[in-house]
Amino acid sequence: PIDEVPVSLKRRVEHLARQGSYSEAVAALSATPLAPADRATYDKLVALHPQSDVPLSLVAAPGTAARPDFDHAELRKGIYSFSLTSRGGVNGLTPRHIRDIVAHKALNVYPELAQLCGRIATGALPPAACPYFYGARSAALVKDASGAIRPLACGDVLRRLTAKILSSRSRAEARRVFLPLRQFGVSAPAGAETVVHAVRRLVRHYASSRDVERICLKLDIKNAFNSLHRSALLSAIHELFPALLPYFEAAYGTPSTLV
Repeated sequence: PIDEVPVSLKRRVEHLARQGSYSEAVAALSATPLAPADRATYDKLVALHPQSDVPLSLVAAPGTAARPDFDHAELRKGIYSFSLTSRGGVNGLTPRHIRDIVAHKALNVYPELAQLCGRIATGALPPAACPYFYGARSAALVKDASGAIRPLACGDVLRRLTAKILSSRSRAEARRVFLPLRQFGVSAPAGAETVVHAVRRLVRHYASSRDVERICLKLDIKNAFNSLHRSALLSAIHELFPALLPYFEAAYGTPSTLV
């Protein structure tokens, strides 16, 4: 019943509808609810983000690496690849804000935007600003009836734009590294979808043959990303993708600020 819909949800649905994002508005009505903003939720979030020792620096010093150039075409492609309903980070700046700014005919912000992305890519930012650019705005969704939560983190849109461009430049190297490992989630267009359909066909084939008993096992590592040691991540980046090391060290070389 409409009377039971929270006011905050009504406002979000109305906001999405006014933007013309009708599919997102409908999805919002059936979306997973947020966990209550209380001490219990906070403690669960802390438990899901274990603190570890800060990894040793693998480059001379933050901000000393050569800054990569970001051209107009790369920036424009990256900006317009964001969903218009994508949220912003700690400072509230969203992809829609960026798109509106670059679309203004009286402005030409691409040179300044390129310089800022170059600084983000190498960690050449004022120390006081780093927690905001490399941190994230966090939220907790109700995962199931047991009270478990699913943590979400939305990072700064300019940092995400920088990461999009750097990742795109490394696509060929990523294919070289990951495809021999039978990894189809990165730099493999439609790779995940292909695997899903292949597994379905395989399961149906063996289910109908009945000649040999087989099982299909799917593994899901609990809290995998937050449990990864950053020192191991940076060492792997140093070995496999050295051009990305300055960015990764700036983003992951110190504990992240989650607001």
